[in-house]
Amino acid sequence: MRLILLSLLILTGSAYVRAEGNGSDKPDSIPFYEMTLEQLMNVSVSVASDLPMTNRESPGIVSVITQEEIRKSGAHDLIQVLQSVPGFDFGFDVEGIVGVSVRGNWGHEGKVLMLWDGMEMNEDLYSTLQFGGHYPLGLIKRIEIIRGPGSAMYGANAEYAVINIITETSELNGIASSVSASTYENTLSGQETSFAIGKKIEDGRVNFSASIIDSKRSNQRYIDNFGSGYSMADYSGLNSTQFKLEYVKKGFSLTGLCDNYVVKERDGYEAIYLRSYENTFFTSKYVAKYDISLDRLKITPGLKFAYSKPWYLDSNEPDDNYVPFKTSLSKGTAFTNITYEPNAMWSVIAGAQYSKLQANDLLDSSYFSNGKKVFGMENANAYAQAIYKSKIANIIIGGRFNHNQYYGQKFVPRLGLTRIWDKFHVKALFSQAFRAPSVENINFNPDIKSESTTFVELEFGFKVTQHSYLTVNTFDITTKDAIVYYYNEFSEDDYRNETTTGSRGFEVEYKWKTKKWFFNMNYSYYTTAGHPVIDAYRVPGHSDILLAFPNHKIHATASYNFFGKWSVTPSLSYLSKRYSVITNENSEETLISYNPALYLNINISAENILAKGLSLGLACHNATDESAYYIQPYANNHATVPAGGREYTISLHYNLSFNK
Repeated sequence: MRLILLSLLILTGSAYVRAEGNGSDKPDSIPFYEMTLEQLMNVSVSVASDLPMTNRESPGIVSVITQEEIRKSGAHDLIQVLQSVPGFDFGFDVEGIVGVSVRGNWGHEGKVLMLWDGMEMNEDLYSTLQFGGHYPLGLIKRIEIIRGPGSAMYGANAEYAVINIITETSELNGIASSVSASTYENTLSGQETSFAIGKKIEDGRVNFSASIIDSKRSNQRYIDNFGSGYSMADYSGLNSTQFKLEYVKKGFSLTGLCDNYVVKERDGYEAIYLRSYENTFFTSKYVAKYDISLDRLKITPGLKFAYSKPWYLDSNEPDDNYVPFKTSLSKGTAFTNITYEPNAMWSVIAGAQYSKLQANDLLDSSYFSNGKKVFGMENANAYAQAIYKSKIANIIIGGRFNHNQYYGQKFVPRLGLTRIWDKFHVKALFSQAFRAPSVENINFNPDIKSESTTFVELEFGFKVTQHSYLTVNTFDITTKDAIVYYYNEFSEDDYRNETTTGSRGFEVEYKWKTKKWFFNMNYSYYTTAGHPVIDAYRVPGHSDILLAFPNHKIHATASYNFFGKWSVTPSLSYLSKRYSVITNENSEETLISYNPALYLNINISAENILAKGLSLGLACHNATDESAYYIQPYANNHATVPAGGREYTISLHYNLSFNK
């Protein structure tokens, strides 16, 4: 209740700020229903190159989700937004944590990179990302996603995909505030309050943002493999607090971010615990850089520092088997990025960085595998990527070199061709990427080595009519020396290099847009046919599918704008059959299948109601109360975790611009 009152105070207080519109006519600042299909397809993205390019020519399989699309969907959590992306899905790891998959492949540990205003959000202990009640949607301006490694720019955590999130603070000259509250039919499910303020100053800007999220994973009952259970409405808390401050002046910028995420849960690796425990992920990050512009050349040297306590559990309960875990990490990085456009035909991006990481075991009774309380790791890398815009096609060539003191040297190349002919575009991409072992991978297995993945992708796009566009892409993914997590027979974590895994398939997306209507439908399909399958990911008796994630996925969104201010936006998601495996004490496997599921959502929203810049959203998620699950995507004996049932959300957003 206090969070709701705080939210209303922020929104009400914002209304007293004197304001007027910005007047920008950039495509991503035009109101969504005033954008043409051409403008929507040509929103500039930088996720595949430091140099902004349109989605159609960008050297990667790219999805762009605008702020207005997020708000019209009625989503109140990043999981709900990313579920609409072709090939994306979510599974359950351990200790209450939900992670992401890409094209059927489990991408949780170090295989998917997420950037929040350019800062890496993967924690440095296991390289994981944690989803659900974590990231404030109210602050997001745009999400750019590469399905595939996408670019030589990104390093060891960008093997399967890159999620680049840009918040409103990057260009804000005013106030942006947001509040949402959600409820299941039997309990409050979540609240989010976010607030940002930015002020343009001479040759620069300063901005600050803050958010508080308090939510629940589910309102269902969790049952472990031994028949014990508990109500997740009472024991599935997700709490997030985030603060960000940025100062920019004449090319110099200094950014600080503090992110604290707490997961309250009772589910153990196999059996449930006697009480709920708080698993904390704390991180603070600081970035200082300076842009040096010399005609067509820009050089950006900088420094980064991060301090974190991921997977932090401070518990000494004598009657339970939840073992305390206390590790802190500090990481310093020096980097230089270069962009160079000598003429209209050539563009080059390049860079190098050196980082030094130190992990500290804070428990009195435990040590790293080196026998010490401190574990250090040094890493150096360099990358370059050139784009040559010939009359025939854009030619992309690049590569990344990495050296690490533990797992040695690695080089991954990147080649591509892109071409636009009026209504058509084509992309042919060949990329290699690697997943570097993290601190705990090396700690549990000092002989672990990096895994490598080869991507072959082809995309074809066609403007069917003045108002519609069709995109089709095919992919083949092959991962060698895959790093796989096991919970071994001694009830200990373990990591091993397995053989080869991967998937292949295709994705289709159709967009249709007029001034009042918008329709988007995508279909994604993957299969493991033609690829070996690692035992930990295998579905017994099914050679074409991996654990947890469906072969077929469909997502469709339709939106209609009426009376100028109002819109109604229903959406549907279809997931085909999924599987999980549990193993008893005699190593006997039981295969569990989950029927295909269809999820219906609907949102009614209004823009500029009561005051300019004030918008309202009323949403119902999972309207048919379909059973929803997070399945563990490896055979590790954790029961399936139920997601929430039918859920209602009300949201308010208020944006004001300061007088010029």
